[in-house]
Amino acid sequence: MKPTNVSTSESRPCTIMFVCLGNICRSPAAQGVMESLVKERSLGHEFKVDSAGTTSYHIGRLPDARMLDAAAKRGYKLTSLAKSVRKGDVVDRRLVLAMDRENFKEIARIAGGEMGNVRMLSDYFAPRYPGYFFKILSIH
Repeated sequence: MKPTNVSTSESRPCTIMFVCLGNICRSPAAQGVMESLVKERSLGHEFKVDSAGTTSYHIGRLPDARMLDAAAKRGYKLTSLAKSVRKGDVVDRRLVLAMDRENFKEIARIAGGEMGNVRMLSDYFAPRYPGYFFKILSIH
C-alpha cells in the first residue's frame, strides 16, 4: 500500500492522528516527535497533529512515566492527554497512522470501514525496532 499524500497545498492544515492501544506510549511519542519536527521546520501553520487510543483505559492521563522519561532524554516534551479515537476523528483527519496491525483492525471497526486515510506508521519507515520506549523516539 502506497503512503498517503500529505501535501499541505490546501488552505487548511494537514491533520495527522497517531493511534495505538491506550494512547500513553507509542502514539503520544509519535505525536511529540512529529510536533517537534513541525516546529523546528516552522510548519506549525501547515500541520495539526494529535493522537488517540483504541481503548478508553487511560482517558485523561499523561503518557506512561517510562515514555515521558525516554522522550525527555531525547529532548521531547510529551504533553498530550490520553483520549479514545472516534469515527469522526478518522473521517476528519487527512492521515491516521496506526502503530500496529491490531490497532489498524480496531480503527477499521470504529470507523465502520471508512479507511481511505488510514495507514500503518511502518508504511513510512523501516521494520519495527525492538525496545521501542527508547528507539521509537530516535527514528527520525
